Formats: sequence, C-alpha cells, structure tokens
Amino acid sequence: MPQKATPTSRSALLHGALTERILGVFFQVHFELGFGLAESVYSNAMTCALMDAGLTVEREVPITVFFRGIQVGSFRADQIVESAVLLELKATRVLEQ
Repeated sequence: MPQKATPTSRSALLHGALTERILGVFFQVHFELGFGLAESVYSNAMTCALMDAGLTVEREVPITVFFRGIQVGSFRADQIVESAVLLELKATRVLEQ
C-alpha cells in the first residue's frame, strides 16, 4: 500500500525533491535580504536565485481555474518552477490564520 503524505514528510510530496530545492533557495534569499522589503523585490531575488540554482522559472503565469468542469475564475501565478511547482510569494511580518 502506498505511503500517505503527512504534513511533515516533504519527500512524500508529488515534487518533493524539487520542493526541497525551492525551500533551500527561499531560505538563502530570506537570510541575504532579511525582512521588510516589497514583495516585488523578493520575487526578483527568488527568480535570480532559482535560476542560479539551475531551475527554470516562469513569472506572472496566467492560470484558469475550473471547478466541476466549469470555469470559475483566473489569476496570475507569481512563479512556476520547472513547470511543476507554483509559487505565490507574500511579503508580510505575520501570516493571518
């Protein structure tokens, strides 16, 4: 029987190895820039750092959302890495729950 993914087992994610690489890049950017900058600055830095890590990055990708076969909306994804992982970047001190 296949192992179920748990919130703490990133390697069980569909793109777990890629997600680990992205998280590593994210922490590099965070440690180098710190906090308090505009979201666009972090987005530009993430793009540079992801590309430096040898990953492909698409920015502001239009996404159409379907629910039960019906188009219910659309949005622009901040970044898509390796045509597999969608990133939505937020620059805030505290995430609301």
